[in-house]
Amino acid sequence: MTAYAAVLPGRRAGANLAQQLLRFSLSIAFLFCATAAAQSAPFLLHSEIVELDGHDLRVDIYEPIAEPSDGVAIVAHGFTRSRERHRDLGQALAAAGVTAVIPDLPYILNHWGNGAAIEELAHRLEAGALGVPPTERSRLVLIGRMDRSRPCRQDGQWSSGRFAADRARSRAACGAFGVQSFR
Repeated sequence: MTAYAAVLPGRRAGANLAQQLLRFSLSIAFLFCATAAAQSAPFLLHSEIVELDGHDLRVDIYEPIAEPSDGVAIVAHGFTRSRERHRDLGQALAAAGVTAVIPDLPYILNHWGNGAAIEELAHRLEAGALGVPPTERSRLVLIGRMDRSRPCRQDGQWSSGRFAADRARSRAACGAFGVQSFR
């Protein structure tokens, strides 16, 4: 029994040391987490409601903070209609110095109506809407789905994906997504 009593205090000392190491490690981990959380994002996000093609739609605007924007990109997400699907893309564009404008689209199956809404949004951005400084057409691009097998115009209205393709000087780009200038 005496031998057991002699070993027991050593175990307690080891347990105390282990608890102190654990507390110290957790303190350091919390410090790193707090530092990471305190760092600001490289972009500013604000949302606005705007009327496009007769519908009140929410638009997310991701603006770079570090330096003035290199241009404006409208992200048209096609059939998904929701701006939330492209949150990461908006953040990445803003971190790269480009203002990203991501609207909800008004229609599910009316791609031409969505194209008209995007065209209206582009004209408003040229004039300085949504808190974005006026943007020259040459500094405005559309990022979206392009389906080259479908017509781009029907009865004078634009399909949202083909709107970008039709506005482009070169039709060499193809694929599921593309970036086209509004020139």
